[in-house]
Amino acid sequence: MEIKQKIKRMVAGVALAASLLGAGSNLARANSAEVMVGNTNTTLDVKVSTEVAPKTNLFVRNRTTIDYENQVSNFGLADLSYNLIGGLDAVAEVQMIPEAELIPRLGLGYFNKVADLSCYGLATAGLSGEKVDAEVFASLSYTPKITDDLQLKLSLEDVSNFGQEGHNFSAQRFRAGLGVEQYEAGLAADLTEAAGEISPAVGVYAKINF
Repeated sequence: MEIKQKIKRMVAGVALAASLLGAGSNLARANSAEVMVGNTNTTLDVKVSTEVAPKTNLFVRNRTTIDYENQVSNFGLADLSYNLIGGLDAVAEVQMIPEAELIPRLGLGYFNKVADLSCYGLATAGLSGEKVDAEVFASLSYTPKITDDLQLKLSLEDVSNFGQEGHNFSAQRFRAGLGVEQYEAGLAADLTEAAGEISPAVGVYAKINF
């Protein structure tokens, strides 16, 4: 299957997920779909949230990557969070990797926003298998207005996983762009670190927040 056909199928999946999970909900975690075209691959990153009960939210994220040898990889997760106090949540997470078992995790998340700067952190521990692992996710975004209609969009994500033998893997995602209403676009860089090797992908991104 050609890359263009696969991207069309991914976009169709975005529309379906948004309709099923109520993408128009006004939640702290914005719903979005982003396409990043880099020097080594193209990635579609979809985030959808909905409130399922008072103080209880469901967050679903799926990242599908196609490299230029036409190889496809996919990673998904679902977080069920319950607000404890302020920006602090208890979080039950399930990670989904094709051809692998579901990975349940349990932890705490925290969200805060001060003016144009927002941050979210999540620390979880794996609940399956004999090996214990810990995972830390952090997201920072800075979105000041340049004019009444134009915003600067800066963001950084980092996820790191550690096991009994030390560091397993890390990934960082950098975005620097401009936004108008629900649309934004700009420069992107993704770094993956595993087994002592760093794999970079540099390119551009386009994103819609819905």
